[in-house]
Amino acid sequence: CRALARLASSNETCARLLELGVVRIATGVLPRQPVLPLKKEAIDGTSDDPELLRMRDDTLRVLKLPVVFWELLAALGRLPEGKHALLTQNLLRRALERLALDNGRPKVELAVHGAVASIVARCANSHALETGSANDLIVSRELGSARWIVKLLANAGYARGRYHAAAALAALCEDEARAVPIVVDGGAIAALVSVLGEHDPTHPLLRHVLTAVK
Repeated sequence: CRALARLASSNETCARLLELGVVRIATGVLPRQPVLPLKKEAIDGTSDDPELLRMRDDTLRVLKLPVVFWELLAALGRLPEGKHALLTQNLLRRALERLALDNGRPKVELAVHGAVASIVARCANSHALETGSANDLIVSRELGSARWIVKLLANAGYARGRYHAAAALAALCEDEARAVPIVVDGGAIAALVSVLGEHDPTHPLLRHVLTAVK
């Protein structure tokens, strides 16, 4: 995954990876069905219901994926063809579901959240005929992704994740009718204003924050 993520870091090499079928590899390691909403019985293993057992096993599969897997998906989103694949192959949805899961390792969780925020930043405002608007999925209250992105922006201890969170919010704020009310409800205004009040925020971070609040 690490090598593929690095290879996808330019438009030319990303296009080549897409031609070679990297999306098929990514979809092959992810569950094809939703892992959320995850019921308590599926977590603690007290149920023998086949669907709950399936959700538990699929959740464990998602949690075991390394940070670089999500970074690879973010890299693929740099091109329109990659965005389309992330939407139509349910890769965006699996990434958003990952935000609501926790593997118990805070540093890893922060890194994963940063990678998923980068996926959101690149997929926001995109559409696919087969699945509709990416924003409808990103700001759906069922997944609660907006709240996690706002929380990441508020974490001053992880600069890279804050940058991706700010980029995601800036992109989402272009959708005034659908996305803005949801991110505002998720606490985005307070988080954005807090960055503006910091002594010396980095210019890339500040640029995204100003874009979001304009």
